[in-house]
Amino acid sequence: HVAAPSQTAFIAIAADNAGNLYAALSSAAVARIDPSGNMVTFPIPISQGVTAIAAGPDGSFYLTGTADAYLPTTPGAWISAAQAAAGVTAIGPLPFAMRIGPSGQLIYSTFLDSYHTPSNPPAVNIVGSAIAVDAAGNAYIAGTSTDPDFPTTAGAYQGQCCTEGNETAFVLKLNPAGTSPVYSTFLTGQTAA
Repeated sequence: HVAAPSQTAFIAIAADNAGNLYAALSSAAVARIDPSGNMVTFPIPISQGVTAIAAGPDGSFYLTGTADAYLPTTPGAWISAAQAAAGVTAIGPLPFAMRIGPSGQLIYSTFLDSYHTPSNPPAVNIVGSAIAVDAAGNAYIAGTSTDPDFPTTAGAYQGQCCTEGNETAFVLKLNPAGTSPVYSTFLTGQTAA
């Protein structure tokens, strides 16, 4: 009796300036394929919910998507798993950002919202759907939120968005350590695909 090979799907892909391809896989891993076609896989601490990947200038890669409060966060994370768990059980997953180093080490893992459920919650959906990285290692994350209390920064282009349940896009710039946003704003009237 031979076990059938497992089915693994590519969820998202990105390339770096050196010609390496990074592919987030449905099997809780990321594959790095060099320009010659050699592949190395790195385990990641999430098996579902990754929606986008970006390649960093130093060989690290960045992920975003949605996860429940069981996703491990790193010390000093902008929003820890404990903070996210305060409201996540009643509404489902929250957006996250993660940076994994060139050797597969977890550099940071943080949630991007810690929605606190009211006594009679409406349907809430908060998703990180796109990510990009600059030369300094700052991550730019776009997504969609129905949480009017999604954390925005002082002086944000749009600090308030909507009534609960109305979908609005957000964009934020997260520092290279994943400990705080450089900025975070709504883009009222927009949605992130």
